[in-house]
Amino acid sequence: MDALHSPCFVLAPAGELPLEPAGWEELTQLQARSISAAERLRMFRVPQDWSGSLDALIDSAGVSEGPFCDALVPAIGVDSLHLGVYELRWRGGAEAGACRQAEAIRCLDRVPLRDVANEACWFYPTEDGTYLSWSNRCDVRLEPGHLPDRPPTQAPVDYRHDRLRLLWSLMADDEAMTCVGLTYNRRRIEWPVALENGRPIAAWTWFSVDSRAERPYREISRCQRPR
Repeated sequence: MDALHSPCFVLAPAGELPLEPAGWEELTQLQARSISAAERLRMFRVPQDWSGSLDALIDSAGVSEGPFCDALVPAIGVDSLHLGVYELRWRGGAEAGACRQAEAIRCLDRVPLRDVANEACWFYPTEDGTYLSWSNRCDVRLEPGHLPDRPPTQAPVDYRHDRLRLLWSLMADDEAMTCVGLTYNRRRIEWPVALENGRPIAAWTWFSVDSRAERPYREISRCQRPR
């Protein structure tokens, strides 16, 4: 049976990314200790005719319908972390967990995040309207990253450094942009969550977006409530 190949991605401090990994477990442990904090963000649409309070809005049926966005934004230290790109090779099926039985791991690249090309992206809603967001800081343990929409191939990984992008976005009305992740060849890299422990208190923010205004984002009200 022909070998299967797929890329994986590890974020770690400078000097800790191995050129010749001993195995999948080494990469897993390295990723687990390199990023420990994140923010869970959920966003909901608010009825256009809503005129009640923020507390009433949170408790309304509109929120119970579920968020249109539920994302985890890792706290990525761009100035201190490097990205390691590895090729996994194994034989057998491409079922979940196959990477753990990789028979060979080859280093394709090790690069400081600050040297990766930057790209702006829109994280908050871009359509005009009124919204509600829920955010909670959490402690996390992440596994090595992968491209969920790229199946393993029988051909070795055709890796090109210039296909990497570091994504930046304005979060709410922040003055500075936040790093919200990376892409490779225009595909989002995902780091599976092995552990997520949220803080006891979460923040709710009621806001509007008006693309015609000088500052499109406008906060209406904010509060904190138990998670």
